Amino acid sequence: TYLRGHQERGTVCPNLDPGASVDMFKGMLLFGMLHRSAALTPPDYSRECYIETCVDLFVRGISTVPTNCVHPPKTA
Repeated sequence: TYLRGHQERGTVCPNLDPGASVDMFKGMLLFGMLHRSAALTPPDYSRECYIETCVDLFVRGISTVPTNCVHPPKTA
């Protein structure tokens, strides 16, 4: 699989189970979809922001190489 190939190349943590990792990622996306459709008050962030944040957290969490944040810091 894609993640196993990257584990062999050393760019994804070798001790992660690829199937469980993908299921957890899909769970984050499913929660976002359910939350948007069932919440009494809409979240204060966009769909795009949620998806980008999910991808950022997932990639940075499984990666063995340093990565930069997708989102620039918010200014007050």
